[in-house]
Amino acid sequence: MRRIPRYAAALWSVLVLTVVLGSSPALAVPPVPVTKGSGATALAFRDGTGIWFAYNLDGDPVGVWSRQQLPGPNAYSDPALARDAAGTGIAVQGPSNSLSFYWNLHGNPAWTYQQAAGPGTVVGTPAIVRDGTKTVITAVDIQGLLYSYTNTHGNPTWVPQLVAAEPVFGSPSMARHGTTTVIAARGEANSMYYFWKADGASNWSSYLAAQPGSVLSDPSIARDATATSIVFRNWNNGLTYLRNVHGSSTWTPTSVSPGGTLGGADPQLANDGTTSSIVAQAPNGEIHFWWKPNASGTWTKSLVEWANIVGNPSFSRDATASHIAARMRYNDAIKYYRNVHGQPSWTQAPIYLS
Repeated sequence: MRRIPRYAAALWSVLVLTVVLGSSPALAVPPVPVTKGSGATALAFRDGTGIWFAYNLDGDPVGVWSRQQLPGPNAYSDPALARDAAGTGIAVQGPSNSLSFYWNLHGNPAWTYQQAAGPGTVVGTPAIVRDGTKTVITAVDIQGLLYSYTNTHGNPTWVPQLVAAEPVFGSPSMARHGTTTVIAARGEANSMYYFWKADGASNWSSYLAAQPGSVLSDPSIARDATATSIVFRNWNNGLTYLRNVHGSSTWTPTSVSPGGTLGGADPQLANDGTTSSIVAQAPNGEIHFWWKPNASGTWTKSLVEWANIVGNPSFSRDATASHIAARMRYNDAIKYYRNVHGQPSWTQAPIYLS
C-alpha cells in the first residue's frame, strides 16, 4: 500500500482535537440514505437518538411508506444503509464511539442489533456496502484513522483492518462492484484519496486522486464494471467529476459545474452501470440534477427542488429511475423524489416523521 504523505504536524494536532471532541456528525453527511432494490425503495434516518427504517414497496403510490424503529442503543450519527438481494444492513455510531450494526431479512419485521466494534472506534457517520456474502463498513476512529470492518453473513465476528496509516477528514464514501470494494475520503490539506481492495487481498491499496487544496467537501464514489467515479465540491465551489478506468492509474477530471455554482452541501453520485448522475445544491439552496452516459457525451442539468430542503440530499439510481431523499426545511418531514428515466419531471412526496 502506498503511504499517504504527512503534511504539517500542527495540522495533525488540529485533526485529533476535532475528532475526539466532536460527538455529532458533520453537516456534510447525507441525513437520509436512500436506495432502491429487492422489491422496494428504502431509506433510513435518525430522529433524536433513534434510528428508523422506511420503505415503499414496488407498485405502491410514491407517498405510501411503512416504517419501523430499530432496536438497540442510542445512535449518535446519521445512519448508513445498504441492501442486497436478501436483506438490509444499517451502520451508525453507537454509544461511547462504538459501531452499531443492524440487519434485517426482506419481509421479516424483526431487526437484529450487533456491536460491530467497541468503544472508541467510530467518530461520525460510517459508510457501508453489502453483497450476497458479506458486509463491509468503513469508519473514522477517534484518532482520525480510517478502518474497515468486514463480516461474512451468518458469522457473528467482525474483522477490523486499518485502511490508511494517516488521518482522514470528514466521512468516507464506499462502493462495491464484482469482487472489489472502493473508498474515497478527504486527506490532509484538502486532498482526496482513493482506496481499493479486491476480495482475498491482504491490505488496502491507495492512490492520491485529488491534489492538496482542491477538495472542499466529502466525496461521493460509485463503481461499475468498467470504471470508478468520484464527485466533490472543489476549491472554487464548483462541481468536479473524476473517472478512473479499471487498471489505469489515471483519474480524468471533468468540470460539471463552474466555480461559484454550488452551495454548502456535498454533491452525491450514483451510477446504474450505463449512466452517471449527480445531485448537488446551488448557492440559493436549489437542488440540481445532472446526468451523462458513462465515458461519453456531455452533462445535462435539470432542477429537482427549490430551496425547501436542509442539509445534504441522498441519492441512488437503478435501471428504471433515480431516487432522492432529504429533510425538508420548514416542517418535520423527509421529502422523497423519484424520476423515471426519460421523463422530464420528478414525482415527490413528503414522509412525515411525527
